[in-house]
Amino acid sequence: PLRAKQEPDFPSAPLDKIKAVDLICLHPALHNEAPFSSLHLINKKFLQNQKPGAILLNASRGEVLHPQALLD
Repeated sequence: PLRAKQEPDFPSAPLDKIKAVDLICLHPALHNEAPFSSLHLINKKFLQNQKPGAILLNASRGEVLHPQALLD
């Protein structure tokens, strides 16, 4: 959302609309600042809504991905 706000032509989609992709690669910086916090950006609800067999590649640092959600 931040980049799309700065660059109106940048294609962007809300996370809840990303359900049918085969590969998700995470590489955001970790921060907990509104309105676009990346802390636990990927949580249990997000993971439960993903396409079966989708691959999640977490190249980010810190808890962008909620660790318990991934285990569950």
